[in-house]
Amino acid sequence: MVKLSHSRIQWAVGKGFFYSSTIRCPHHKIRDFNDDETDEFVYVYDCGNENPRNTEIVKREIQEFLNMQKCVKPIPIIDMLVISHFHADHINGVSELFKCFDVKNLVVPHLKPNEKKLAVLELCAEYEEYGSSIDAMIKFISNPGEFSMDFDQKVNIIEFSDSDDNENRSNHDESLYISHDCCRHPIWEFRFFYDNSIDHKILSPIISKLNKELPRVDLFNSVDIKDNWDKEMWCRGLKGT
Repeated sequence: MVKLSHSRIQWAVGKGFFYSSTIRCPHHKIRDFNDDETDEFVYVYDCGNENPRNTEIVKREIQEFLNMQKCVKPIPIIDMLVISHFHADHINGVSELFKCFDVKNLVVPHLKPNEKKLAVLELCAEYEEYGSSIDAMIKFISNPGEFSMDFDQKVNIIEFSDSDDNENRSNHDESLYISHDCCRHPIWEFRFFYDNSIDHKILSPIISKLNKELPRVDLFNSVDIKDNWDKEMWCRGLKGT
């Protein structure tokens, strides 16, 4: 029987989400889903908080996490960063994570082009009252690979689909497994679920302004989310006309 050690820390970011976990297998190395071996497997689930005006809370907790990891590894590594969904309070600390850590694998929901546009609009609506710069988060949603390259990192991107999206399923959509160096039998399974529903109550303030102001549409031009973007069509479609 293989003995495992699993520890988890829920970081104090207030309303939002950020936790880290470490899996160890005493006397064995962990083999991840890319066949890379490590003494311990570190994963992070989401990183953000609700208040864009107080990002110092998230930065403080990331620094605590960084200091803890430096005691174990000279180069702090996150073996897997999982993003459950693209709300600001779950992703507005991701840039700081990439500044501090070497991220090997990034697990994100699979979004179709139109769903990415809706996710960005929802993000803009959330941040409208703060007037905050959200370019990095928009890039993260639209093209996480290019986002990671801004930090000189080449990250393995793994997408998972919602439960009904059979068209876009891949070998990684439902589960990821890790094993140990003496046996390929899985010792830990990660399962992912994504609900791709959009909160139209959050979207309504910005939807009502689309035809008049379109305050953040220019941000679409700097990222790959602009595919097939037709302003007039989207204004009619989002308003249901």
